[in-house]
Amino acid sequence: SELNEPGTPGFAKVGIQGFGKSGKSCTGALLAIAIRRHFGITSPIAMFDTENGSGYLKPLFEALEVPFLPVRARAFDRMMEWAELLVRNHIEVGFVDSITHPWEELKASYLAQVNEDRHNRDLDPLSRLGFTAWQKVKPHWQRWPDWFINSPVHMVVAGRARLDFAEEENDEGQKELRVTGVSMRTESQFTYENGLLVEMTARQDRKASRPRVVRDIITLGDRFSVMDGKFGTFVTHGNDHKRHLEAVWDYFKPHIEMLDPKSHATVDLEGSSEHNVKDGNSAYQREKKERDILLERLLAECMRRFPSTGGADKKKKIEFMEQHFG
Repeated sequence: SELNEPGTPGFAKVGIQGFGKSGKSCTGALLAIAIRRHFGITSPIAMFDTENGSGYLKPLFEALEVPFLPVRARAFDRMMEWAELLVRNHIEVGFVDSITHPWEELKASYLAQVNEDRHNRDLDPLSRLGFTAWQKVKPHWQRWPDWFINSPVHMVVAGRARLDFAEEENDEGQKELRVTGVSMRTESQFTYENGLLVEMTARQDRKASRPRVVRDIITLGDRFSVMDGKFGTFVTHGNDHKRHLEAVWDYFKPHIEMLDPKSHATVDLEGSSEHNVKDGNSAYQREKKERDILLERLLAECMRRFPSTGGADKKKKIEFMEQHFG
């Protein structure tokens, strides 16, 4: 294997998770605009819109004079087509809102195909995917994180949050479900792919002169370690989009300023490892397959030469095998 000098990550890969109305969409759009401005990018900002939110964001982009190209769809395969289109057309900033829908669509479409096959075999339909099915869905999903980490595109991905539960014993020794954390509602490994992951929540500020909603943001993970645990608050100032943009940039700039698109390094995704196991396309499996083929040919030749099941032919078969194979 070649040993390479470590390259500085070149493109922002940011995940924003949160519950409803926590500010993910607006913050993600403003972050995409801030990234575009910081790197002097001239291509439009592309959005894969699964919730019809682009219509609400359109005035923001117009006010800040940023070209905006939304695509409204939910299917996972459509998202992958969109992603490849960005690279081919040299569009350098993308925004997905929400990544939850393509993941849910991928699961639902696979379940529908499974149930169609079960219907054709007169079997009852499944209500959800089992463990074995997950092993079929996840390799299909893997196309997205592979593209995400290697693409020469700044990507901001918003995803719905979910509560994580675990069974724990209480003081009386009884088991009960308790909330153990919050995660993004998508394939469980995807949050690891983000260079920066933040979580947003909304709350009402009752101490203000007028009741208002503020959005809190906290950094759950920053691979540069310059923003780990950072906490901030975004306050809405009517339609003052420039002020909102400055607030978002002030929060995210320590991470964004560390990026260097000129030294962007990718992960080699080609090739696979050989395993000496019975499953898979290994050397063991190839040899076993060749043995099975030769055995079938040998048995067919024996039947051709000695077709009878009588004692005489059985004896001749044994003599034939001893003569040629010892």
